[in-house]
Amino acid sequence: MPASTVATCRRTSRGATPHSELAPRRAGVLRRPSVSRLPFGLGLWVILAPGCGTDAVGVGECRALEQARCEAGAACGFPDVAACQRYERDHCLHGVGVEDIAPGQVDACVADLGRAGRCAASQGQSTPADTCAEPVALATAASACDVVRNPERAVSCSFLAPSADSVPPPGPPAPDAGP
Repeated sequence: MPASTVATCRRTSRGATPHSELAPRRAGVLRRPSVSRLPFGLGLWVILAPGCGTDAVGVGECRALEQARCEAGAACGFPDVAACQRYERDHCLHGVGVEDIAPGQVDACVADLGRAGRCAASQGQSTPADTCAEPVALATAASACDVVRNPERAVSCSFLAPSADSVPPPGPPAPDAGP
């Protein structure tokens, strides 16, 4: 290779303008984007960060109750106990209001859910929960599986029922509402 050709190749490879037709196209592709990503990312973080709080209360209590319901639910036709527990584990990240709950109430409710599940497994799903071998004290008449599906029917779990104070009164009807 002649010396002049080697010098030309070195010049081209060291930053001289290439002689190809693709040079203008490549330069356009390699430009930096006009929008800076750092301010955009910081702005997005400022908008979304306030919604990511961890101020949930009663997460452990919720998980204990829902785990007991999932286990007892196996006798009541819940198809996949493990899937139920995974779902409820995440669902309980919102917590449960525990301000008005006595310390032993959650444990008593979990025990009654276990009794209802064992009753449904051994005596049948429609067995009244208060007539099981291990009876469950009921606030309203219910079968063993009714207690598993709606634990607030058991006296020990009555704290789960929404109180009349927590339900807002109905507003006035809309002007275009019929009679």
